[in-house]
Amino acid sequence: PAGRVGAVGDLALALQELGIPDGGLCVCASDGLVRFPLHRAAQEFADRGESTIVVLEESDPERLRRTGVVKLDDAGRIVALWEKPSDPPTELYAPAFYVLTTRALGRVGEFLADPTGARDALGSFIRWLAQREQVYGSRLPGSRVDLGSRADYERLEHEGGSSWTHG
Repeated sequence: PAGRVGAVGDLALALQELGIPDGGLCVCASDGLVRFPLHRAAQEFADRGESTIVVLEESDPERLRRTGVVKLDDAGRIVALWEKPSDPPTELYAPAFYVLTTRALGRVGEFLADPTGARDALGSFIRWLAQREQVYGSRLPGSRVDLGSRADYERLEHEGGSSWTHG
């Protein structure tokens, strides 16, 4: 529809309206329920002073094909991120839960000015950012249940929440 600016464009509008906060900001874009300790990612962000994203494990390739898949180095730094890969190269995925530095937030406009940037997915901004500065993955235990459609909600309700044990 006309007037849509995508998820990164929405973030830029919010930052323009509210300003870029000192100390960073937690950015969450999810249509799901979560069962992981988000506070641990916030603590890792505070300890490192670098942007940090939540990273979960998933062994089901079909589920990995519907999300952002990441590769981390030995220090936990993001070295690659693929949006909805047809052949997922790792079992690590990144639901859209990010703790971003003030510096990273200040680069949103630069990303949007890049003609190669995909504005609709926040993961595209994270991939772009990780190529320019250190972004870490906080590997957390737990899961996320996708509720992107009524069928997802009905499946969860029918299963009595048993799918909560999966990513």
